[in-house]
Amino acid sequence: MTTEQAIAVVEALRKELRIPKAMRVSTAEQAIVAYKPDPEAPGPPEDRLAWIVTLCSPLGFVHVDVDDTTAAVLDVQRSA
Repeated sequence: MTTEQAIAVVEALRKELRIPKAMRVSTAEQAIVAYKPDPEAPGPPEDRLAWIVTLCSPLGFVHVDVDDTTAAVLDVQRSA
């Protein structure tokens, strides 16, 4: 997956992920992220190669982790 493809995944899911239109992509970078399909389940998380797409506005930010292989959204983190 390329940077552009990762951003396109986030843009296509913007409404579903509840990301306001005012937020704009500021960065997209690859990283290894810890992932558990069920965070409450026992056991360690898996390491996944993902694109971390960050969107920002004056009101805060959203980080979206997109799996590099499957294009699945692994996690969404929002500023308080």
